[in-house]
Amino acid sequence: MRNARRVLGAGVLAVAIIASVAPAEARAGDDAGAERGQGFVDVAVAASPDEAAALLDTLRELVARLGLGLRAATGDGPPWTRLDSPPDTPGERARVWIDAREADAVSIDVCALGDGAPSPILHRRVPRDGSTAVVVDAVGHVVQATLESALLEPSSRPVLPPPLAAPPPADNLGIAPPKPAVRRGGLTLDAAAFADGAEVATRSGAALGGGGALIVSAGPIPWRPSLWISASFQTPFDIPGPGVTLETTVSSFRAIPSVELLRLRPVQLDFGAGGGADLFHDTPRNPRGPFPAAAQPQTHVTPVMAGQLLARLRLGPSARLLVGLDLDWDPGQHHYSVLDRFGNASAVLQPWTVRPGALVGICVPLAGASACGGE
Repeated sequence: MRNARRVLGAGVLAVAIIASVAPAEARAGDDAGAERGQGFVDVAVAASPDEAAALLDTLRELVARLGLGLRAATGDGPPWTRLDSPPDTPGERARVWIDAREADAVSIDVCALGDGAPSPILHRRVPRDGSTAVVVDAVGHVVQATLESALLEPSSRPVLPPPLAAPPPADNLGIAPPKPAVRRGGLTLDAAAFADGAEVATRSGAALGGGGALIVSAGPIPWRPSLWISASFQTPFDIPGPGVTLETTVSSFRAIPSVELLRLRPVQLDFGAGGGADLFHDTPRNPRGPFPAAAQPQTHVTPVMAGQLLARLRLGPSARLLVGLDLDWDPGQHHYSVLDRFGNASAVLQPWTVRPGALVGICVPLAGASACGGE
């Protein structure tokens, strides 16, 4: 009897050990079992370690609903030479490349691999409009819907929403439908309107005005190089001089290449250095005294070297607030002088060699995945 109890106890212990080990072994063998069955999906993810782990866990569960396994890889680039190259392992049914490094959205590329004839690559984009968990869930369901649409036979394919629409679970969480994919590279265009001010000379005060700009950017790539092309016009300001008051207007024209120093969803920061020209129009008026100063209107153009620090603050889905600081260097040394009754020159206007300025405005996107887009 005692021996029988020992045998029974050993049997129960063995069953408990097998039960505890079996799930781990099943998980470890998921991919191999899928390769022997209906196949597997090859997934590569570029993301932070925590987000990559969450994405792969979610995808493993959702892909299993299609009867497929999952083979995973992480890194800055996919392990394949081409997404649509022929399968390198028996049972490889599809490839998925997920790039979650952007602050605004997650980019998804899917390619179903047929018998020597890969399907066209499908591009999806999921905006980051929620917490990491919400975005991970939305990405998982978009990948599942895209794979289901690409892999199932027409006769057995369920009725699905269009590939670019968010699947029902994402809708229930309040996630906006994924937008069409935006390809990397290419030129984008923004338009801006702004009010600005600058210190021009001693006794001039702040010269206030406004203007507009076009911003050409090289797409959502590292450092995002761009070119700021602007024109602005200041309201006239007066400077009193000996025997005359000088009224001056300044028009400024700039072309400033820049690079992106910081990019977050609510704010972007660019720094640029370039050049342009300032046009001074000086008009003497209100001559005083018994011997009016000999003075004539003058127009003078001076070259300028310019530096700019420009912040874009998100206002909504299609606009950003601009806040900028400018620093101009004028090597031209433009002066406006008048002659007194004795023929002596007296300077009325002497613009500063280094002139600080600031601007506030708004910019909107015109074409492409622009820097002024609110997403």
